Formats: sequence, C-alpha cells, structure tokens
Amino acid sequence: MIVTEPHLQERQHPTMTQHIPHPKPPRLLPITDADLPAVCQFYHQHLNPRIPVENWINAFSYDGHNGRNHPPNYGFMLTDGQTVVGAFGAIYSNQWIDGRWEPFCNHTSWVVRKAYRPWSRNLLEALLQQDHWHATSFTTNPHVANICRKHQFSQLNDRVEVFFNTPHPFSTPPITQNPSAFKTLLNPYVYQNYITHGHLPGIECVILGQPQQCALVVYKKKIWKKLPAAILLHCSDWEVFSHYRRPLGHFLLSHHGILTTHVHTFQLPTPLTGTLSYRDTQPRLFLSRGTIKPHQLSFLYSEITALNLAL
Repeated sequence: MIVTEPHLQERQHPTMTQHIPHPKPPRLLPITDADLPAVCQFYHQHLNPRIPVENWINAFSYDGHNGRNHPPNYGFMLTDGQTVVGAFGAIYSNQWIDGRWEPFCNHTSWVVRKAYRPWSRNLLEALLQQDHWHATSFTTNPHVANICRKHQFSQLNDRVEVFFNTPHPFSTPPITQNPSAFKTLLNPYVYQNYITHGHLPGIECVILGQPQQCALVVYKKKIWKKLPAAILLHCSDWEVFSHYRRPLGHFLLSHHGILTTHVHTFQLPTPLTGTLSYRDTQPRLFLSRGTIKPHQLSFLYSEITALNLAL
C-alpha cells in the first residue's frame, strides 16, 4: 500500500515565486533488528494509527523459521539522514510442503512519504532481488497489484466458496480443540504451525479427522451478510477437509454459532463447490521461485495472521 501524509495535503499550494526543495536521494537499507522500532513507528504514524507500534514489532518478529535459517532482514527502508521516509516490510518463513522446506517472503505494507515517491520502486526491487524466496502479497491495493504483475507475480483465483453449516445432532464430529491433543495427533511439522499461530489474537485452531489421518484447520471468525462466519486461513490436508467438512460445519454451528464456512478457491487442490460463491475484491498475488502451486499456499506466516487483519 502507498499512502500520502495527511498533513501534507493541508499545506497551501506554492506560488510561482516559491522555491520547492527537491529531496536528495534517500538511502536504501535492509531493515535490521535495530531499525525495527523506528520502522514500526513510521507505519503507526503514516499508515494505520489504530495498530500499536508493539503489534507491528511482534508481527515482524514472530518465529516462522522453524529452527532453520533466520530472515535476512525485515524488508527494506528508505532513510533521509536518521529519518525513515519509506518502508516495504517482509515476513519470512520456512514452510514444510510436500516433504521439504520451502522459503517464503510475505510482502507487507509498502509506504513511502510523498516527497520520496520517485524512489519507491527501489524497495520492491530490493525485495525481489532475493530470488530464492517464494513471494506472496495478500493485502496489496489494486495500484500496487498492477506493479507486482509487471514483476511476474500471478494473481490468485479470486473466488471464495461458501459452505452452509448444518446440524447433525446424532453424529459425533471427529474434531477437537483440546490443546493437549494437538501434539499427540499432529506430525511435528504441522504441530509447529499450531505452536506459532495458536496463541495469536483472532486465530482459532481445530483438529479435523481421525487419529490415523487428521488435519490442522486454522480459521478466523468474521461477519458475512450480518451473520457469523468462519474463513479458513489454512488446512494441512485438504483431502481430510473434503471428507469431513460437514462434521466440521456441525461443530462450528453447534459449538460457536457459526453459520457458514468460507474457503478461498485457490487453496483447494481439487474443485469443491460450496452452496454459493462470491468474488474476493482484495487482490492476492504470489511469485513462485520453483514448483509451488497456488493450492500449497496459505495465509499463515503473513500480516493477515500476525496483525489479525480482516479477510
């Protein structure tokens, strides 16, 4: 997202005799641990004052590396002297997909002060030069989405399937939210996703299926058509979801009063048609550096989970 400064908009237009200073080119630098407080203060001031600085810091700091290589940076920034004048944040993670670790870089907020916009592209180019990371961008605005497409990003399927949750009063859903069961039932790689995300605000986790074949389902609650709904952020095994989605719906309805379950179509490896579908107006983009397919992506290890953003 690129934003302007509200106080700049209030200034009077310069007259023909006024000298308009042109800033010198800012420095392009990686965001390090030492820089993170200043960058997060910059986001708080120039992007979204409703998000506390501490929340921004936690979003970039939460551990998605699973004991492997640590992030090279937290994105890149533009500085004029000691002042941050632009930033493009990144959340890095190592994700276990098809029996191997895959490195991901989730692009977060792209904010540059108006006077320094001529150097905005330097931030994106610096991120993309790290060409061994798969890149995702889940909260970009349409203007930035167009820029990303010119850099070989693909837009993900924008349909969302809706499943109405119906009661099955005489069945026992093969589902648990008991924290003590997660470590026992989930394999270590899937369990790590639960450890990393299960405590985050707004995140709900359930285990779906039987002990010999189960899946971790991560979702957020939302309001859709003025009614309570659940939108899935991640499922560790979509085949399990397909087989047990009706018991899951019964569980969500009977235990949480949730009337519908929503799944982004790009997450489904095989077509699964809901009762109805709608278009997601938020562009979701990704850039694969290898063989990663859209259905292998999830919203974990992104600003959507780290900052508890709406979907």
